[in-house]
Amino acid sequence: MARFSTPQSVGKYVAASGNSLVFPSDLFSTAGGAYKSMMIQVVESKPVIDLGNAATLAMDTFKKEADGAYGAITNGTAAKPTGKTDLYHVNNLNFLKWYAIPLPNQLSEIYSHEWGEETGAVKAMTDKLTSEGALKDASTALSRIADSTGAMKAVVDPQFFKDYKSSKPREFNFSIDLMPKTAAEGQLMMQLVRELKMWSAPMASATSAVLIAPTFFIITFSNPVIQDTVRPKPVVLSRISLDYGPSGFIETTLDGVPKVMRLELTFLEKEAMVMGDWM
Repeated sequence: MARFSTPQSVGKYVAASGNSLVFPSDLFSTAGGAYKSMMIQVVESKPVIDLGNAATLAMDTFKKEADGAYGAITNGTAAKPTGKTDLYHVNNLNFLKWYAIPLPNQLSEIYSHEWGEETGAVKAMTDKLTSEGALKDASTALSRIADSTGAMKAVVDPQFFKDYKSSKPREFNFSIDLMPKTAAEGQLMMQLVRELKMWSAPMASATSAVLIAPTFFIITFSNPVIQDTVRPKPVVLSRISLDYGPSGFIETTLDGVPKVMRLELTFLEKEAMVMGDWM
C-alpha cells in the first residue's frame, strides 16, 4: 500500500508504474497541480478459497480463465503478480492499474456508529411484570382511573441510556467534473470512466458458474492535510453515476465525445475505523 511524503511523489509514482492513466494529461505540470490530485490504485480481489479436491481443481481451471480475461481486458498490460502467482493468495497485493485524477469538486465522508436505546433494569423488570397476569390488569385499571379523573399515574423512571452496537465502515462520495481540453484527453476521459465501470464489476468464468468479487481500491490524496484527515483504508466502488450533459444538455465534439461529464463515485471502506487508526 503506497504512502507518499510529498505531493510530487504521487506523480512520479504514477508515471513510473507503467500501467497508469493520468487525466488531464497536464495534471502534474500545472502550478499547484500536485496538491490538487488524487490517486486511485486498483487492487485485485483475492478471496480465500478452502475447498475440496474437486472444487480446487475447478478453481484452478477458473484461475486460468481469469488470468486470460485480465489479459484480454487490459490488452495484455495488466500487472502480473510477483513471487507467488496464485490468484487467491491473500498475502500479496496485485496492483492492476493506477489512476491519477484531479481532486473532486465535492468530497463527503460519512462516518457513523450504531447505538441502541435501552432502559434500566428496574424499568425492564416492571414492564415484564405489568405485561402479564394480575399486575397487567391492575396497571390497566389504574390507567383508566387516571384517564377518567384527570389524575397522573406514577411511572417508573425508564433510566434510558445508549448502548453501543457497532461502527459502520465509512462511505465516501466524490463528484468530479471532467473537461478534456484536447481530442486525446477526450479519449482518456472515456477510457477512465469505462475502466472504472469495468473494475467495479465482478468477473465471471466462461460458464458463468463462478463469480469473483470485484476489485478493491486504495485511494491516496496528494494534499497531505486531506490525506492525514481522511486516512482512507482500502475501499470498494459501490456506485458510479455519470451525467453526460451536466449543463442541461449533451454537448459533444465532432468525434462524439462529450465536452463535459460529471462523474460521481461512492466508495465504501472494507472495514471500520477504530481508535488506533486515528492515533
